Amino acid sequence: MQGDEPHYLIMSASVLRDADFDLRNNYAFDAETNEIYGAVGPHVFQTPTAWWPYHTPGLAILLTMP
Repeated sequence: MQGDEPHYLIMSASVLRDADFDLRNNYAFDAETNEIYGAVGPHVFQTPTAWWPYHTPGLAILLTMP
């Protein structure tokens, strides 16, 4: 899996588990567990309070439905 796929799946995991789009804990969790992809460079805007996704959340939200 290459490209943006891991980032959308990590965003989907954040919606399902945390009901938010702060991805910092989700990237850290996946780097430790390799549940989705493993350590991957985050596609986020890093602010002091949160990591916000570069990508729009539409696809990530659709992926949570099944």
